[in-house]
Amino acid sequence: MPSLPLELEREIVEIAIRTNHKDATVKLNLSSVAHRFHLWVDEIFYESLTIDARKTSASSLRLFPTLKPAGFFATTVKALSLLLLSDDQMAGILAVCTGVQELAIYTIGPCQLSIFARLPLRRLCITTFVPAPAPSSPIASAPTWFSTLTHLDLGHVGPPDAKKALSSDIPTRLPRLTHLALDVSTGTPAAAKRSCARSGCPGLQVLVLFAERKDIRAPKYQKLYAFDHRIVLREHVLNNIEDWEAPLLGVSDFWTHAESIVAERVRLAQPEPPSNRARKETS
Repeated sequence: MPSLPLELEREIVEIAIRTNHKDATVKLNLSSVAHRFHLWVDEIFYESLTIDARKTSASSLRLFPTLKPAGFFATTVKALSLLLLSDDQMAGILAVCTGVQELAIYTIGPCQLSIFARLPLRRLCITTFVPAPAPSSPIASAPTWFSTLTHLDLGHVGPPDAKKALSSDIPTRLPRLTHLALDVSTGTPAAAKRSCARSGCPGLQVLVLFAERKDIRAPKYQKLYAFDHRIVLREHVLNNIEDWEAPLLGVSDFWTHAESIVAERVRLAQPEPPSNRARKETS
């Protein structure tokens, strides 16, 4: 018989897992306390997964769909980071993780875009775009995530032709997009103006442009993008994985940092209330 309410027990387990998310010992120890603890640990641990082909054997990737009972991954996994996986490996994982809302892909070819076309994504990060032969079954004209995506990070995409193709086409086809990140080489002042225009991304709240530190600090560079308060210049993220996982751990990421800058600009642009002006004049 538990001595604490179940809700409180689960909250304690969740805090312990998220605080020590890289410590497998904590996960194992909590799982052995009681059956309900084991279930909670799995639900919390598998909510966000990072699968790296460099650290996972090919056989383990093939067996991934069978690691848990049918339906577990579909209802549990909400955020997924896939690093250097082949098309088949990615397809096998996404076939069971059908409830994913946040997806980060590191190294991707055009054929892989169709693999996650049916996912109801809210956040998408594509770090490297590698040109590849056209897929046998082309990507649908309107994937499911086109109507659901709010955050799109294309800030670390390459090579140049892929940057241009992705940054000029996809963002304008996302009606719910509020947060967009681009490399400054594709987010030129003209391109940024198009993204900020209502005809480009009508609901845009934040446009992050990743650049080199020396460029961000240059006053002339800052002035190029001063035409819209939603544009935030930022140095390239050194550890994409940690930044991607940050919100799930209750830590700020580059999006929240940019939001705070935009909010401060809006606050400073507000006219001073008459009551404040009157107090200053009489003091």
